[in-house]
Amino acid sequence: MYLSDLNNKNTKRLLFYLSILVFLVPTYSASAAKLLSNPREVNVQKLIRGQATTLVTATNVNVRNLPTTTGNGGFIFATLSKGDKVYVIGCEGFSEGYYWLRIYIPDLKEFGYVSAQFLQNNYNNICR
Repeated sequence: MYLSDLNNKNTKRLLFYLSILVFLVPTYSASAAKLLSNPREVNVQKLIRGQATTLVTATNVNVRNLPTTTGNGGFIFATLSKGDKVYVIGCEGFSEGYYWLRIYIPDLKEFGYVSAQFLQNNYNNICR
């Protein structure tokens, strides 16, 4: 059945109900997302609460996605400079001659892995 097949009274009734339906269906604007918190940021705040930042002690320190320099993992996604501030989340163990630390880089809002030898506070001894 087509709208042209309906008599004038039924067409008006149908249009009336459709217009009501449009107002009843909820619509969401993009600004509603601003009201929600970012779960990743909430988790980061829990991880670093009360911690002081640690300084990078070398230049051109590679930040990797995994605690390895070989294989399919461990690609470099950032480089830190001497004096950059990071949060140490934890020691990830000894591999390939390095003690690996999981870090959070507040300027990038990213997690990564670096060798402990490039950070202050002698993390090589802490991770042993």
